[in-house]
Amino acid sequence: MVAMGTAARRLSLRAHLGPDKHADALPNLYFALLTGDPFGAGAEPTSTGGYARVAKANDAALWGTIAAGQLAAPTLAAITWPIATGLYSTGATPLTHWAAFDNSAGGVLWYGGPLTSSIVVSGANDQPRLPAGALTISQTG
Repeated sequence: MVAMGTAARRLSLRAHLGPDKHADALPNLYFALLTGDPFGAGAEPTSTGGYARVAKANDAALWGTIAAGQLAAPTLAAITWPIATGLYSTGATPLTHWAAFDNSAGGVLWYGGPLTSSIVVSGANDQPRLPAGALTISQTG
């Protein structure tokens, strides 16, 4: 395994996110909620209960300008899912992780991690929301 040096990690973060991203970087990210690790056995709800991924532009409004020495980028905007029409397919199981994909359904998993607080959708009219700063993409380590 080859590790990335600090300089490479800094450039990678800036190349993928925000207003200075590379021309080939994703223009939009589709945020999902899961019952566990998106890189492991985590399960994303189906469309049952009105669940859907949230599309956010990968721009300055979401990430701000990433400084040359920055190794982590927290969200600057809230991420709000649609109002639930009923219980999600995952039932009352807490949603403990987030993920960002390149598509609204299926697609490639790009980023993910644990939520600071789990979310439970107990039925209609619940609306999952992560406040600004609740998600961070990091190039540390």
